[in-house]
Amino acid sequence: MHSVLITGTSTGIGHATAVTLAARGWRVFARMRNLEKRGLLEQALKEAGVRDGVEVEQLDVNDAASIGTAVASMLSQTGNKLDAVVHNAGVAAAGALEDVPESELRRVMETNFFGVLELTRALLPTFRAQKSSHTAATAFPASSSGRPSGSISASL
Repeated sequence: MHSVLITGTSTGIGHATAVTLAARGWRVFARMRNLEKRGLLEQALKEAGVRDGVEVEQLDVNDAASIGTAVASMLSQTGNKLDAVVHNAGVAAAGALEDVPESELRRVMETNFFGVLELTRALLPTFRAQKSSHTAATAFPASSSGRPSGSISASL
């Protein structure tokens, strides 16, 4: 059975990816920053008949301790193996670049850029040891087409 770690699974693409891969027989490690938002995912998994194939736990990609705990927990359950990671956790900030406060710009970059790097860094020893892995990163639609109100997303 293939295994995958997916971030940002409380809604949207991460949510749909978790349900779809579980339905295809993957062992899914669904991660989200706020476990209070797990209800929709758990309901969708139950409706699809795949709840047992998914582990829903907390992971904040902006917190090194959270990354370490999540990775260690998952690897202990898989015998130190992981076939894929889907980086989907992300945040947005709307507005023209000159109007968005620096703190908002940094918040977006910490999550959408550095969060991906730090989680990947934590998984690299496993991927190297098994000489195989797949890594995917989703992007906001605004990252591929610039708009006046989406200048920070278009820069990623």
